[in-house]
Amino acid sequence: MLHEEENGGNINKGLKVEPNCAVFSGRISKISTRSDVAKTGFAAARSHLPWCAQDVSEFDGMAIRFKSDGRRYNINITPESFFSDDLYQGFLFVGPEDQNRWVTATLPFKNLLLTGQGRIKEYQRVLDSSELRSIGVSIADGEEGDFKLEIEWIRAVRAEEIQHFKEGKM
Repeated sequence: MLHEEENGGNINKGLKVEPNCAVFSGRISKISTRSDVAKTGFAAARSHLPWCAQDVSEFDGMAIRFKSDGRRYNINITPESFFSDDLYQGFLFVGPEDQNRWVTATLPFKNLLLTGQGRIKEYQRVLDSSELRSIGVSIADGEEGDFKLEIEWIRAVRAEEIQHFKEGKM
């Protein structure tokens, strides 16, 4: 798990695999214990994909079944890349009516935002999904306090499945 404790933040956190889902939870504090750090307050976890880079190029995106506390979370994908800091991000958030309820979101690969070291990259390239190294989740919404995101499943999907999820047919 990556987190802001290395930069002086105060975070109790965890990613636990439970029988029916993975739970990313903890508490974020923006109080820094280091004088050389101006901003703190994030938590992240990632899973390296098995053995070698995974090829999902026959798919157009991913679907995620999750339950959220209403805070905004990032889904992070690290591809094999010449640029070691390339990180593609999609965002998960729900309105008050869906808070603490199971919902399914789709993230088309073409809509993921290319970032590096916490900043949006000026030149946006579409994710090359033929060699994915890791997938993860993070929270960096600028808010202190408890957070909890439960993930039942994540799967690669084709364009027609993305449309079916949007129409509520799956």
